[in-house]
Amino acid sequence: MKLTVSKSKNSASFYVQKTIRKPNGNVTTITVEKLGNLTEVTAKAGGTDHYVWAQEYVNELNRREYEQNKEVIVSDSPSKLLKKGEQKLFNCAYLFL
Repeated sequence: MKLTVSKSKNSASFYVQKTIRKPNGNVTTITVEKLGNLTEVTAKAGGTDHYVWAQEYVNELNRREYEQNKEVIVSDSPSKLLKKGEQKLFNCAYLFL
């Protein structure tokens, strides 16, 4: 995800956007969240810089998404003996021609 600032002559708007790939192969950007305009983001930031606060917020969202989608790979050795009562699940199927 990335932080996008859309500036106009009166104000600036802050958006959290994410790049995705559609099933047909095209790449597009979707808006995940609108953080608000410059005055709203400054109020949310408290006393810190509004741009720094927004970037830290996006980094936190990226960290949460990474933790949620993290893939765990467990490798087993064929020579290692299993303990009694330990169960392993193997999903396998037979292909009949």
